[in-house]
Amino acid sequence: MTEAYSKKKRNTNRKIPKRIMLFAVEGGFFNKTEKQYFERFESDYFVVKFVKKSSSDPEGMVKSLLKEYKEMELSSKRGDIGFSLVDTDFNSTKDVQLSCADKFVSKYDYLHQIVSSPLFEIWYLTHFNFSTK
Repeated sequence: MTEAYSKKKRNTNRKIPKRIMLFAVEGGFFNKTEKQYFERFESDYFVVKFVKKSSSDPEGMVKSLLKEYKEMELSSKRGDIGFSLVDTDFNSTKDVQLSCADKFVSKYDYLHQIVSSPLFEIWYLTHFNFSTK
């Protein structure tokens, strides 16, 4: 006996969850410049989030990033990724700290360190705002 109706396929087209880009920035969650810039990356594929409590030294920032990455139960298999953004601020003493942070980050394929020199704010101004300064 044949059926007059075919079976409906339900929930076969499941929505793909957005990947998360997690950022640790100096000044933590309340740093406005970096937040304004990186929130522009939100799309149909990515959600941008920031570490709520972050240290201001590079090594402490990547450790805070890893801690929150794990607390949020993010997954590199899903494409979730973490970034630590550090301003060098013309400060040569940060070189040793950056080196330690690089060693720490190199253990994880889903964590990356971004170093801006001299300041992220200068870079942001030159790319997104007209200025006569």
